[in-house]
Order: sequence, then C-alpha cells, then structure tokens
Amino acid sequence: MKTYDASDIRNILLVGHGGSGKTTLLEAMLFTAGATTRMGRVEDGNTASDFEPEEVKKGISVSLAMAPIEWNGVKINVLDAPGYADFVGDVRSAIQAVDAVLVVVSAVDGVEVQTEVAWELAVEAGLPRAILINKLDRERASFQRTLDQLVRSFGTQVAPLELPLGEEHDFDGVADLLLQSRSGRNTTSTGWPTCSCRRPTGTTAAPRPPRVSGRTTSTARRTRTARSSSKPSPSPTTC
Repeated sequence: MKTYDASDIRNILLVGHGGSGKTTLLEAMLFTAGATTRMGRVEDGNTASDFEPEEVKKGISVSLAMAPIEWNGVKINVLDAPGYADFVGDVRSAIQAVDAVLVVVSAVDGVEVQTEVAWELAVEAGLPRAILINKLDRERASFQRTLDQLVRSFGTQVAPLELPLGEEHDFDGVADLLLQSRSGRNTTSTGWPTCSCRRPTGTTAAPRPPRVSGRTTSTARRTRTARSSSKPSPSPTTC
C-alpha cells in the first residue's frame, strides 16, 4: 500500500441539501481520478459511498462515508455527508476533521435549508468554503437565479469563477474566468482550476478536486486580488 507524507494528504467534505448531487459528484471525482473504471448511479444502488442496504433501498445517504482519490501525488480523502436534517450530526462530526468544505447546490432547487446549515457550520469552524452549482443540464436549471440566491444568503463574498455555456438542454460546458479557457462536451479539459477560497492563517491549502467536464460549474469566495484588479474579470476555477 502506498504511503503519503502528512503534507500530501487533504480531507475535503462535500455538504449540501439532500438530493443536490453530492454522491454523484464523488462518483465523478473517483472516475476522473482513475480510482474506478465506471461511474456508479444512485438510482442503480451501486455508488461507492452509499453502500448500506438502507441507502441502496431509499436512494439517499444516511451516514457519513469517505472515499480516497489520488491526484498529482496528493491523496484526497473526500467525505460525503448526508444532506437531510435527520443526519446533521454526521456533518458536525466531519467538520472537525477536514481542511475545506465544498458546498454542492442544485441549479434547479437553489439554496435550501441544509445548504445554509452546512455553510454556517463551516463558518463557525473557520474553514475555507467553495460552492459548486450542480445539475445545470436539468430542466428548470438556472445559474443566475441560483447565484443570486447564494449572494442573498451568504453575501457578496460569493463570486463566480466559472460561467456555464448554456443551460438545461443547451448546456455545453463551462468557461473558466481565471484560466480564460473552456471545457465541455466538445472540448478537452486542461486540468484543475486554481482555488481562490480564503483560508485561516497557518492552515494548509486544500487540493483542487478534478473538474467534471460538461456537468457542473462553481462559485467560490472573492479574493482580495480579484477585488483590487483593474483588469476585466478573467475566466474561472474551482476549489
């Protein structure tokens, strides 16, 4: 078994309301990193993190699960937290053990109750946070509506680093505002974007999760550099 130095290990927590797509995102990360040979589906009951009989039967996460992936020599322990209020205790426990939090939000349903609960828990713990807007290819999906809800809920510290190319059935990838590039169904991703989440002083920066080409876009916290720059906003990245 391969061993890693402590400096090469990151712990990332996926949080969000139930049904926002956290488990499916983890499946995509595992597949992109080469940890699995195909993506499992919640509907088929064959995902890596939802393996308990009750989870398979109901199609929801009922307990905290962890799946490790490796990217560029760094081991990333990705924790998938349940999204329903009944299991918020698992979120509270996981918050104490991670380096950063990735909040998954559905572009169809927007900001929901457990989205706000998870965000506040991460704020209390002083953890860096990034937001991934998911399900942009679904009917009734709206990036702008969801972004407006995020700004109203969490303040102007939320700023987009990637913009979607189309929505619903016309969704065809994302434009990266920092790297000034695009990825989608007809293009090839060039790698992970740069994280712009602020971190508490003295902590180790979290790794960047693999880009899920053509399926999601993200928002993250606005940096001092981005605010003070007089140049036009370059194209995005995710944490």
